[in-house]
Amino acid sequence: MPSYTELRQYVHERRFPHTRWQYALAQAEKDGFKRPADRMDFQEFIKSDPKLADAFLREKTFNLNEALNILDFDAPPYFIFNRHDHLHSDRVNEIAHNLLDLLGDASPIEHTIVSTIAYLHDLGNLVRRKGHEKISQYFFYLLFQNFEETDPIVQSILQGIDLHNESSGLQLEDYAKIETAHRRSIWAVAAADKMDMAENRLSKHLSEGEDLPAPREELVEKYPHMLIPLYTHDARFTFTSPTTAEFRVSFSTDSHRAEDSITQEIQDRFTFIRKSSRRKSTSLWVLTNWYDLSREHQDRYVHRLRALLTKLYAGDFAIMLSSIFALFEKLETVDIVVRDSNPQVRAYSGTTYDRNTWKNQIFFDWKQIYKAKHPDEDVTADIVPPLLFSGYLADQARIENERLET
Repeated sequence: MPSYTELRQYVHERRFPHTRWQYALAQAEKDGFKRPADRMDFQEFIKSDPKLADAFLREKTFNLNEALNILDFDAPPYFIFNRHDHLHSDRVNEIAHNLLDLLGDASPIEHTIVSTIAYLHDLGNLVRRKGHEKISQYFFYLLFQNFEETDPIVQSILQGIDLHNESSGLQLEDYAKIETAHRRSIWAVAAADKMDMAENRLSKHLSEGEDLPAPREELVEKYPHMLIPLYTHDARFTFTSPTTAEFRVSFSTDSHRAEDSITQEIQDRFTFIRKSSRRKSTSLWVLTNWYDLSREHQDRYVHRLRALLTKLYAGDFAIMLSSIFALFEKLETVDIVVRDSNPQVRAYSGTTYDRNTWKNQIFFDWKQIYKAKHPDEDVTADIVPPLLFSGYLADQARIENERLET
């Protein structure tokens, strides 16, 4: 992991947007990050009760995480980016702790490491999206004092911040090969970060207080990444047996009351009244023909959304599955299930991922997305992420077998 000197050099050599960088430093100083006298003694922190450590981190980073809505300015053409504010850090923290609890033997230090990674992992986005994991690591040095950089706990925190992001995580051959002492905390946060895809991720720029960057129909039709959190109101991981687990994404095209007022404002903005001879329903704006498909061809409708989900989030699911299989050694299969919770449309679609072959399936989805973005390019070995390389080899073997048969 990079040292403080290396991170400081990285931060100061990059030409970040001046206003963003100054804003981040001002906010950090306001919250007691920057001044050495205000930094937390790391030795005292790591020995404290995990719940107290968690509360300290949440309070210390709340304003910084809340300020992350400026990410929308990094997401052309519609300038909509999934929220990375305190709701996201809270949710990642909660999911990661729950995953550790499922192990049954997690130590207090492992829980404290989880909290530290969860609340710091996205702070670098205040400055820039690309390479934000390195700037997030830099915030660790602004928050704490009295620690050795070679301390295994410090190394675990810094590596966990780094590996939550696809640009770093996909470069691993497998998360199970991480050798850091407290790697279970790294796995838990990496998986949790990818599991948070529900309505709390909707950009605040879609609320009533903002002008929409395009008509709502165009946003839904042409920006599918917005579609998942718009419909998804719950996504959770559960064990269905000692060797099988399920990641269930529950969604509905019917409008519902969200717990967060801003989220409800957004959903209200994308809601319209659909009238029929039998009933009048309030629905979220859906893709062309999807509502009719939900009534007439339930499996096709739900399958379409599940296929869209696994393709859009191929990289995320690769990190999630690699982390989950590393964390739970007895786990053999994970089902990713999409379920329509509309009481009038009881339909679901699922895919099973086996411990030994999941990379083959995820690579197929990753390949389709890559080809859609680069239609004139071939998928060659040098562009395949190492985390999916065994899937690439299996795909090449399949293509060669088909060629020989014909």
